[in-house]
Amino acid sequence: MADSPLQARLRLRRRRRLRESDVRVAGQLQRIIVRIVWAGLVVVILIGLGTLGFHEIAGDNADWSDALYMTLITISTVGCGEIVPLHTISECCLPVWSRLPASAR
Repeated sequence: MADSPLQARLRLRRRRRLRESDVRVAGQLQRIIVRIVWAGLVVVILIGLGTLGFHEIAGDNADWSDALYMTLITISTVGCGEIVPLHTISECCLPVWSRLPASAR
């Protein structure tokens, strides 16, 4: 049994709407993925800069793992305490550095 011309047009219109919806959803998904990737890059850059900063501030008292540990507990606001004695300048910079990840959102 053949469809009437009206039914054929309605079916074609439904298919077109579905394709347009798929394209819209794909575009939204792509934007979401780009935002997630950028947020991840910002976090990795902040952790890298923090580790470099702690390593430079601590001088010979700390190695890279200590600097990474200090960066992670500062950014995550866990605050387990210092494993390396810090100078006065670093104690002034810590509150500013720990707020940077929150401002990156």
